[in-house]
Amino acid sequence: MKKLCLPCLLALACLSLAAAPALAQEMAPKKFDGTWFQVFHVDFKEGMREAALAHIEQYFVPAAMKTGTHPDIVFVHHTGGWDLTVGWALDGGPADLAWEMSPDDIEWMKAMAEATGGMDQAMKAWNDYQAMIARSETILVRSFGGPPAPGEGGGEGNDGE
Repeated sequence: MKKLCLPCLLALACLSLAAAPALAQEMAPKKFDGTWFQVFHVDFKEGMREAALAHIEQYFVPAAMKTGTHPDIVFVHHTGGWDLTVGWALDGGPADLAWEMSPDDIEWMKAMAEATGGMDQAMKAWNDYQAMIARSETILVRSFGGPPAPGEGGGEGNDGE
């Protein structure tokens, strides 16, 4: 193994320091492209899948539709290790996850309380659903790249934001 002499090391250090300002001038802060999603994977207890999906349809969907908090993606699995995948776009990116109880959560629970006859009944509906879950996982994902630019596909109403 070759050893570098002290003058050679100093020369290399000076060269790298001289290149640093040029490199810094080319750099600029940049956030990731794409949309962030909070995604829940749920596996229901044995024999509870259909009851859980009916529970979601009866209680959660009406509250979500009333408050505009419905998920952006919903997948009912037919194979694999999960029964259900539900995801919400995070308009503010990962910072949206800083809430312990978000304004959307509060509005959704109020709509649940109205639909079920009170907050106690809404909490019972929530707890009954939770009792049907064997395991769950929450992940944070980002779409690859940004949405298509206007006129480049993506369907009606895509404004590229």
